[in-house]
Amino acid sequence: MFGIREWKRLLFPALLFLSAISISCDKYEGDNKDYGDWLVIGVLNKFDLLNPIEDISSASAIIKDLLFDGIVEVDRGGESIPGLAESWNISDDGRKYSFQIRKGVRFHDGHELDAEDVLFTLKMIQESGMSSQQKFALDCIQEVKIIDKNHLQIILKNTYNSFLSKLFFSVVPQHILVNIETK
Repeated sequence: MFGIREWKRLLFPALLFLSAISISCDKYEGDNKDYGDWLVIGVLNKFDLLNPIEDISSASAIIKDLLFDGIVEVDRGGESIPGLAESWNISDDGRKYSFQIRKGVRFHDGHELDAEDVLFTLKMIQESGMSSQQKFALDCIQEVKIIDKNHLQIILKNTYNSFLSKLFFSVVPQHILVNIETK
């Protein structure tokens, strides 16, 4: 005769197996529902801004990573890989970084991203009244030049071997934020 413990040991795997079968046997009838209209994310903290340069709360960081990209991203191994920058070149002296901005990238409102947005974001970080890690990390920049719509050159004050790792900041849309007062 089986005791309760033995029944639980046998019953749980059987129920799990039957549940898996019933789920996999459901036939999709094509309900014509538009998926993707909503994304619900639970966060512990309240957030008020969707400007990733000014709002540094952990809740905003989660949202920021879903809405904005950086010119450089990081892979699983911690290496810098292309993000919004399709590619880059570093001068022999290590002070000039030339970025080719990926063509055809659009903000959520359909406006196309260009080098002006990257420059605007850099200036916004550097000129913000906030004391942030981003601002400190970009203190090494001497000058930023727009070469053309999709090319940008950043000139450093001195050689900075880990500079690419400082470019994970979110690029924001100039056309939306240009006339908005910052903190």
